[in-house]
Amino acid sequence: MSASLGCGPGGGGVDGDDEAGDEVGEDGGPPCSDEELEAKGWTSTRTAYPDMRVLWSDGVQTLAYGEGSMLVDDGQSLRFVHGLEDLNGWLLEARSVDDAWLAGSGGLRHWDGESLSLSLSVTPGQIVLPDQPGTGPGPWAIADSYVFEYDGDSWIQHGAVPSEVAEANALAVGPDGELWAAGLDGAVAHLPSADGEWAVELLDVDGLEPDELWLDDEGALWLVGAQANMVFARRDAGGTWTVAPAGASAYRAHISPASEGIAVYAQGDYGEASLYTWTGGAELPTLRATGEELGYARTEGGDGPAGALMMLAGGPELFVVDLEAADPVTVEVRAAFESAFPSRGQAAGVDAAFEVVGDRVLRWELDAPVPDIAGFVPEGASTGRWVESFVAPAIDGGEPEVVDLFPEGADQGWVLIGSDSDTGVVELWRWQGGALDKASWQPDGNPSQLRGSGPEDVWAFESDAGVARAWRYDGQSWTEVLGADEGVPAVAGSIHDGSATHIIGTDGLVRRWQGAEWTTLGEPLLGDVEDMSVVAFVQAGDEAVARVSYPEGWDFPEIVYETHRFDGANWTSITDDIPDFDPLAGDGQGYAWGVVQSQEPGEPHQLHRHGPEGAASEGWGTEPAVLDASWIHQIIPAEDGVVVHGRYWTHTYRRACAQ
Repeated sequence: MSASLGCGPGGGGVDGDDEAGDEVGEDGGPPCSDEELEAKGWTSTRTAYPDMRVLWSDGVQTLAYGEGSMLVDDGQSLRFVHGLEDLNGWLLEARSVDDAWLAGSGGLRHWDGESLSLSLSVTPGQIVLPDQPGTGPGPWAIADSYVFEYDGDSWIQHGAVPSEVAEANALAVGPDGELWAAGLDGAVAHLPSADGEWAVELLDVDGLEPDELWLDDEGALWLVGAQANMVFARRDAGGTWTVAPAGASAYRAHISPASEGIAVYAQGDYGEASLYTWTGGAELPTLRATGEELGYARTEGGDGPAGALMMLAGGPELFVVDLEAADPVTVEVRAAFESAFPSRGQAAGVDAAFEVVGDRVLRWELDAPVPDIAGFVPEGASTGRWVESFVAPAIDGGEPEVVDLFPEGADQGWVLIGSDSDTGVVELWRWQGGALDKASWQPDGNPSQLRGSGPEDVWAFESDAGVARAWRYDGQSWTEVLGADEGVPAVAGSIHDGSATHIIGTDGLVRRWQGAEWTTLGEPLLGDVEDMSVVAFVQAGDEAVARVSYPEGWDFPEIVYETHRFDGANWTSITDDIPDFDPLAGDGQGYAWGVVQSQEPGEPHQLHRHGPEGAASEGWGTEPAVLDASWIHQIIPAEDGVVVHGRYWTHTYRRACAQ
């Protein structure tokens, strides 16, 4: 144990010496499961799902793709296939859930139910799977004004659309090789048969960028596109065009057959979406629904129930929309996958780990059952869920924000609540028994951090204009222990072990509080480096460790990361002795946790742990938890273990269940 940075009580045993039992502590923690015991105290629960971006459905079967994953719904069961290419997929057409075509970055790929394979190296603007007599199995595609047909073995290029139809990127296929193609400003080309010649018709709609064409069973051609406002158009079998504006802008629109006319899903800016129906007459299209609840993805009609339309939202959520219902349209949820994403967190225990998300605070409930979705078998553990604990009240007439949280248990602690009002005020609130009440004592500043080691050692830090202030709660009252007149720069990190508090400022100096006054320890870390940032300041075994970054170079500076340990007087670099942890976190009792980011795309990251004793330059053990290969992980250490929240999974380690 270092003479300067000692480990307080309660840190647990040395790695490998923990005892496992059937029950966990006296706090009512859930019993250790066989899976936890076998995995040395670890469980992994899927807590987020890929953000689906494109959707196909025939009303019974559904496919959705996003972030390198395919959601497959055959009408009876749902499953995800992960580990696919992470494409910017934006078109998905299918005949079934095991025969589909996905257009995205780098070309057109075929889906066989289990994997994607590159089929065409150009990226089409529209894919058509025809069911017309005298037409091959397809698909047909249009890309860069060229029409392509797949004959089952290879792609046949049918030549270019006439040059009068600039940037033709929408296609419809009729019987016996009949083709329609649309380009900019409403130019449309028609090829009546495979051995015929192209004829061009001009709608003369300036700025129109066609998104899709659709040819109905009566030979009418439907077109939808975007410009300053969306435009709907229909050409009847006799050649007469009807054009109708929708009165709203969109950057992408999709046609779905409706029981009468078409339904059009239009994706606007900032996630906004609109759903229209149009019968093709002189009347304007009818806006049936709007808002983010319609999703971020393609909709598709087809061979399902008349008037039914599948829709998709990020999360993902699948909806069945009944267009035949009276306004507003009715929406039935087919499946809603709950997703919680990593955010700022602190914990009083593994089952009292919290994250702050805007004005909401979520708690990790290890024994809460995973939400049941009919036909879906959960991935990973069947329990574990991020559950909303509370929502901050509005203060000072503005929208509230939880600035920080210090939990003392599963339903109590201290909360800083801010406002987006002009004053920027921050208030201290007490959270007890699940109820929030404004604290009777308020700091005469705007603290932004809450830290501490327990209910009788809670700290609030403020760093305004680069000068630090600190207040401490001893279980009875709050006292200012660091004033602005002392000239301490902003606090970049702190370690609290119950017996002492150590802070590191943006000047690289470590200061210790041990009940009466502040003592400056040693020399500054990297004192000759400007613009240094302290990324992490933790206790690892018997020593303090700081991970720092700074720019190096002039015109195009590179950000350099280093790791140093502190012996109470001097800093020593251990950058070359330990892995490059990102992130790095500790519980203040000597346990520290670090993630090593994989350098191979799609490969999982590795989690390491340091026990409560020993030098920080060694003793980092590898943990069995398999972290998903996402770019962010939030490590939330607790006295009895740790919660590691990744993009898709939440991993829990309970020390009492480790063998």
